[in-house]
Amino acid sequence: MSKTFVAIALAVTIGLILLMVISGRAQGDVLPSPEPSASPTATPSPVAPPELVTWALRMRGRALRARRPLARADRCLRLHRPPAVEAVPARSCDAATWKAYGADCQALASQFCKTLKARIHKMCHPGGPASGAKWLPLAKWVGWPRSTWHTLAGLIMNESTAMPWAHNDTPPTFCRGLLQEARCWYAGRWRFNPFSALKNLYYGLNIWLLQHRSFLPAWQGDPAVGY
Repeated sequence: MSKTFVAIALAVTIGLILLMVISGRAQGDVLPSPEPSASPTATPSPVAPPELVTWALRMRGRALRARRPLARADRCLRLHRPPAVEAVPARSCDAATWKAYGADCQALASQFCKTLKARIHKMCHPGGPASGAKWLPLAKWVGWPRSTWHTLAGLIMNESTAMPWAHNDTPPTFCRGLLQEARCWYAGRWRFNPFSALKNLYYGLNIWLLQHRSFLPAWQGDPAVGY
């Protein structure tokens, strides 16, 4: 009797389970899809505002202007050219990109200016043994043309033994500096510090130009120039 009851109960249970499965499918239950759901679309970053772009381009212009004299100083010293300024990013780039670009250009301009001061200081203080040739980088920076460099190096050595503080107090000339410029030039026509190597070479170039690109007659009698 008990075995019959257990068999009936088991049959009823199986029947109920089959009925639930059949009714669930009939009602259109959807099984979960094995494919993952699509992720939400990322919102594109907004385009940089015009004022930020204008500032970044201004910083780029500052870097380019600072690079030009530094590149010339490096040529005078026979050094490698300074690093180039990076290309302008696309106008469609976001604000973060343009801000970073402007900041990089601003830092580069400051570095160029700092390096240029160091280059000029090096040209004005070449160090080493007495030699007219060691002043040629500064002469190039001032603007002396290539055709004069050989004569100029000899002239500097003969006139001042390549010492910017050299002076000759024999009247009436009172010559001063690398090129031993007479007082009639540095105290009459132009007023400057004749013991500054930079100024002495600069105004020496002016004398050379005023003499129709000639060392005569200002340095007449110097072995490097002749008579």
